[in-house]
Amino acid sequence: MERPRGVSTLSLVLALIGMSAFGGLTFAPWGQPLPVAPQLLRADPHVASWLILLAGAFYSGATLVAAFALRRMRPWAPTAYILFVCSIGLYLALFMWLVRIFGPAWLGVIFFGLLAAGLYWGWTIVRKAFGSANQTL
Repeated sequence: MERPRGVSTLSLVLALIGMSAFGGLTFAPWGQPLPVAPQLLRADPHVASWLILLAGAFYSGATLVAAFALRRMRPWAPTAYILFVCSIGLYLALFMWLVRIFGPAWLGVIFFGLLAAGLYWGWTIVRKAFGSANQTL
């Protein structure tokens, strides 16, 4: 099966995101408290740090696996992409629950709107290249 141009682009984007996430994990202060003001945390700083780092490792791994599956046109690539999207959701939900972030609500709406648009763009590429979701799950 020949790889469509959109799949090549998406796999490159995912590989870059995954490598940057892996780099962030590599240089993260493992075992140290999260460097956030304690009054903004809902958990102990050490626990919050480990939870975020573990979620980040899952996110990084899922991103790199999805990039590999798309690059090699594996039949399980749509499932890997869905796992990637779920890993983003888990990471953001955990981070937003652990760290209280104050700011205007419209900024969050714009951020999540752009994120959803990007993820949907990726899913349309995957769906077009691999068929419908009913065939892949």
